[in-house]
Amino acid sequence: MLENLNTVNWSKLTHAYGPATDVPDLLRSLASQDEDTREHAIYELYGNIWHQGTVYQASAHAVPFLVELLKAPKVFGKEAILILLAHLANGNSFHDVHQHLPMLKAKAASAEWQDRIPVELEWVRAAVEAVKAGKETYVNLLSDADAGVRAAAVYLLASLDKPAPQMANLITAIFANEKDDLVRAALFMGFGCLAEETEQNRKLLEKTITKEKSSAAKLGATFGLVRLCPNQIPQDALATLLEAVWAPERFKSFEDTPWGQEDGLEKSITDHLARLEGQPAAMAEQALAEALPGMEHPQALATAEALLKVAFRKPIATDATFTSLSEQQQRILRIVAKNRNVWVQTVGGFP
Repeated sequence: MLENLNTVNWSKLTHAYGPATDVPDLLRSLASQDEDTREHAIYELYGNIWHQGTVYQASAHAVPFLVELLKAPKVFGKEAILILLAHLANGNSFHDVHQHLPMLKAKAASAEWQDRIPVELEWVRAAVEAVKAGKETYVNLLSDADAGVRAAAVYLLASLDKPAPQMANLITAIFANEKDDLVRAALFMGFGCLAEETEQNRKLLEKTITKEKSSAAKLGATFGLVRLCPNQIPQDALATLLEAVWAPERFKSFEDTPWGQEDGLEKSITDHLARLEGQPAAMAEQALAEALPGMEHPQALATAEALLKVAFRKPIATDATFTSLSEQQQRILRIVAKNRNVWVQTVGGFP
């Protein structure tokens, strides 16, 4: 295992901190029987080949060895490797992303900065293609004995090409036999990411939301439905989404899914509210706005945050004024600003 690591000239490759000479030993450490050693290696790899969301020249070269580790029966910690691969598949170019920041606008206009972008975008492309090449391995891990590995495999597969009808069909075939609630939550959400928007697929998730007993799986199916068809959300699904805003403790178990671990429960909820379109979006806004006056802190604060996420789905201009905002944004800001319980927590009857 990993016999070919030395065939790569890592000293000629770069990552976030310069020459990638430390990568081979970090990859070998992922095969360690010691959990602390593996965790340290994953931590370091997040820092150098996927640094705050950006990938580098060495990233694509490390991927085949990560996939090789996933194939080895005696390697532990495969869940963490799968999630690292999902991040690598969705990495960005540092100079491409940061050129849009106002504070870097002048610097980003330089020829040196602009020349870096196509180079880094090639690194991004290479990393994506390298991760995709391991798809068969990830599919095989959908039947792994470890529930965490199965859920992480869904998470990684859902990070690749979309829609992917064949992959969605494979996930559908797994539904009936999967007993673990968190894996079921991941399957439902992964299905929503990968399936094509058809009436049959929509009804499958709608039926799941109505009948599912597990709170994590129910929320996963709701998120999956929002991703699949954001403008066709039935009352049951919308009610589940709003319940999650107002009583997140009921869905706390969702945080143990890969999506919950990465984004947290509250962000996952508000992000999916902001994905709603058309009539469902209008209904969600109305329900949140009508409920806010009767709420006390901290529930009022959670509701206000959800409303603001609905209103400000995309970044606004740095020089925006209140009057330059949309009518919806102005309306929601007024609702939030006027509600005392958003800003003040009452303790023992006193603010």
